[in-house]
Amino acid sequence: MARAELVEAVDATGIELLTINDLMEITGIKRTAAYALVRSKGFPSVYIGGSVRVPKLLFVAWLLDSCPYKPQCEFDVSRIKQLRGMANA
Repeated sequence: MARAELVEAVDATGIELLTINDLMEITGIKRTAAYALVRSKGFPSVYIGGSVRVPKLLFVAWLLDSCPYKPQCEFDVSRIKQLRGMANA
């Protein structure tokens, strides 16, 4: 399957995939830290044609499960929803 067909197939499912740049923007971490994160055990990432992608919904679930401070996580969720709204615009 060609890359364009794969992108079209993913778009048709409604699954949003984050890139390293997306992770950097959302989390505020540097590129090196983002790559370390996607290689860490338990982090939901997949390599497609040599590029790493992270399913957005699995990232949010991982983020919430990883946060030891639940009130702070609730604030973070509102920030994620805000970013989501910006992405859909």
